[in-house]
Amino acid sequence: MFNLNLRGELYWHPLLIVGIYTLSWLILDQATLMYETAPEVVLFYPASALHFVLLFVFGLRYLPALIVPILIDGWLLPPMDLPPLIVLVYGLLVTLIYGGVSVYLLRHLRIDPHLRRLRDVIWFVLWATLGAPLLLAILSLTTFALADVIPWSNWGVQTLHFWVGESVGVASLAPFLLVCVWPWANFVRQQGFWRWLLNLRRPSVPLALERLAQGLGVLLGTWIAFGTRFSGYSNFLYISFLPMIWITVAYGLPAATAVILVLNSGAALVEASQTEPPRLGLEMAGFQFCMLALSQTALLLGATITRRMQALKLIQSQMQRAQLLNRISQALNSSLDPNHILQEIVRLTGENFDVERVMLYRLGDEQIRVVNEWRANAEVVSVLGFECSLAEWLDQPDPDSDLRQRRPFQARNYAAIPHSPARSLLIEQAKIRSILRVPIFIRDEFFGSLSLHTTITERSFSQDEVDLLEEIADQAAIALYNAQSYECLEQLVQERTQELEQEKLVSEVANRAKSEFLTNTSHELRTPLTSILGFSRVLLQQVFGPLNERQQRYLETVLASGEHLLELINDLLDLSSIEIGREDLVLETLSIQEVCQSCLSLMEERAQSKGLTLVSDIAPELTTCVADRRRLRQILVNLLANAIKFTETGAVTLQVDQTTTTIDFSVLDTGIGIAETDQATLFQPFQQLNQGLNRPYEGTGLGLALSQHLAQLQGGKIILQSQLGKGSRFTLHLPKQ
Repeated sequence: MFNLNLRGELYWHPLLIVGIYTLSWLILDQATLMYETAPEVVLFYPASALHFVLLFVFGLRYLPALIVPILIDGWLLPPMDLPPLIVLVYGLLVTLIYGGVSVYLLRHLRIDPHLRRLRDVIWFVLWATLGAPLLLAILSLTTFALADVIPWSNWGVQTLHFWVGESVGVASLAPFLLVCVWPWANFVRQQGFWRWLLNLRRPSVPLALERLAQGLGVLLGTWIAFGTRFSGYSNFLYISFLPMIWITVAYGLPAATAVILVLNSGAALVEASQTEPPRLGLEMAGFQFCMLALSQTALLLGATITRRMQALKLIQSQMQRAQLLNRISQALNSSLDPNHILQEIVRLTGENFDVERVMLYRLGDEQIRVVNEWRANAEVVSVLGFECSLAEWLDQPDPDSDLRQRRPFQARNYAAIPHSPARSLLIEQAKIRSILRVPIFIRDEFFGSLSLHTTITERSFSQDEVDLLEEIADQAAIALYNAQSYECLEQLVQERTQELEQEKLVSEVANRAKSEFLTNTSHELRTPLTSILGFSRVLLQQVFGPLNERQQRYLETVLASGEHLLELINDLLDLSSIEIGREDLVLETLSIQEVCQSCLSLMEERAQSKGLTLVSDIAPELTTCVADRRRLRQILVNLLANAIKFTETGAVTLQVDQTTTTIDFSVLDTGIGIAETDQATLFQPFQQLNQGLNRPYEGTGLGLALSQHLAQLQGGKIILQSQLGKGSRFTLHLPKQ
């Protein structure tokens, strides 16, 4: 009837499923005869709930099985009051209506069979507990009337009772089985009953007494609501809502489904015991509608409360995760030492997960090695320093190997999975029970893995834990990447410094000037470059969440600033290359608006910090020019930066105009201006105003000289117009052709 797989998990056989479903339906069908108020009309009919449970849990392929118990009950079991043809028609109606609604809910509305979302509960209420029973009631009672099973005079009232009885039955039992019983049974089945029983957490005595009191409160409310009568009528039905709301608010949808089943079963029993002879009437209809209203209210209220509780829990979880990741980020980025970063990774991970060991292994060219480890206590076996060759580690196909997959891996019973001998030896020596492992990739290259181990009990890691560990691994990759980038940047600066030192041999004067430049600026450039380039790229990749448009724009500006700062190191080499004729240009047709806006955006933050206004004034008829994009941008940025530097109040304007032969890019400022005696030497390398030790403006004095050389390379030149105390105007004249 069923099969066992290699892990001992039960695979249900279709015949076993249909058999259990049929037997359960027949038992419930016979049990509900005590609620019968007229021929073929019952007060409370939960057997129909099994139709939806069968299809929702085991799949729509079982739809033909819906007719099986109805035919067995109508054709083979006593009292067989209905004609065989009517039984067949009724069975077909049930199959088509309930089966069709199940298909619509699962395939078209795509609801979760376990009703975990509010929308799923709403659709289930509308279609499964209201719409389908109403349609079945109308068609079935019409069939019964046509077959003279019931008189046409009773068609309306019996249709009403049939509908409400089916609705109450489906709403009472189906949600309870879908929300509570089946997920629990499936969990026990996967774990094994005895293992589940041993790991089950027993409630404390106060908690057990509290739950007992709540259960008694529900039963008491049921008895008062449905058992207490005044002048022969039930006048206290509203009281049934009190325990229902109480339990629902306290525990959410799972508890609400249990309360519905208890209250409706109890109410039906109380009413059936007090109804003699069976009757149909307004009082009975009101009683049934009370049960229906109770069921639907509890379902919707339970789903709403559950969603609110889940939303609150999610918010709290996200806040805790954000705080944790922030602490980890600060700890990892406080150092550029890779060894320190790796140790902080395992320490912080171990302190925030309920495990006995955290280890990080690295992949070398020929071996695997555990390089860092955290243990909950000294009794946990240490695996620090374990190493193994790749050939031994991957001696046979290993499905969980990080080298073959780029996603997290976890196993509740890690030793039960086939492994290579080397890995099996590590599992045995380290006493690994359960494992969660995520790979670490740096620039899309496999670096190693971060692993969580339990050594005392087996456990499964939740998706939230998997996601959190992945984010920690991403943080680690970022920190390691920054550390590597810093080392590469230092090496790059050293290489460029050596090149500059070689260039110094050309001229003794140039040697002294370049040496002074490198001494004053190289150390100053390294520190901001590491942060600007590293962190800006990370944030633009949106690792920590999406960016809005303004944040995206600002970060792009920050990154551009860092890249421009790196270009300053190259300025001296550029100047030397230009002087010896080795500089190559890439001339292309450029958008004037795009180039100018890019330069202004780069300078916007600097201008705002000084309270200056940046103005763009481009002649409407000008759209394009021919130039080297990088060199034109470099010239304009240098001119704008100088204008902002030497302007304390007012505005800096980038103006673009044309003559018959040139396109003119002018930078105007309202700054300190330049005396005529200083203008003659302003475009010479390493010349700057106010050369004393107490000079108020920083800089290398190389920007204007380099800009003039770059302008001349493109067939243009830079002209200065300035008056001391009244601002300056630097104009770049570029030829149109």
